[in-house]
Amino acid sequence: MRRIAMFASTALLLVACADAATPSPPADGGSSSPASDVDQRRIGVYGALIPELVGSEGMQWRRVYVVTSLCRDPASAVAESDDGDCNDLLSEAEQQALREQIDVEDLRFIDDPTPLYDDDWFQGPPNEVVVTLGPIVERSGDVRVGASYGCGGLCGAGTTYVLEERGERWSVVGTHGSSWIA
Repeated sequence: MRRIAMFASTALLLVACADAATPSPPADGGSSSPASDVDQRRIGVYGALIPELVGSEGMQWRRVYVVTSLCRDPASAVAESDDGDCNDLLSEAEQQALREQIDVEDLRFIDDPTPLYDDDWFQGPPNEVVVTLGPIVERSGDVRVGASYGCGGLCGAGTTYVLEERGERWSVVGTHGSSWIA
């Protein structure tokens, strides 16, 4: 009799634990997916800027890479040492939201682009592009984002881009400060 009582109480405990582990839907009826936790303003800004950078050479890229770390001055032509100025990252949810928003066939997010920079990268025909983004800097009426792209040997550019929200979409409206081009 004790075994049956112990078995029944264990079974009830397991059922109670299983019910507690099952997430309940949000009270507002919305989605609890990671995409719903994404800052849509940030996705809108980067979603407008990446195609601007990718389209600036007028080429069809075989592959587009976006570096996941958002560094303080990615528009600089000279890479600075890692002094902690890359303290923000594009999360997995943000990467997925950008994939859904940007019409690029082979869009990949990478942590470190240096393995791409081989002899073919520097001497072959440009067919891949690497985009590096900075954090969004709020200004009155617009935002500014340092960004650059590299596409091999003498192919690339960088500057600080100015974006404005027009309606429900962000648009690149100009640049600010110095720029570089290769």
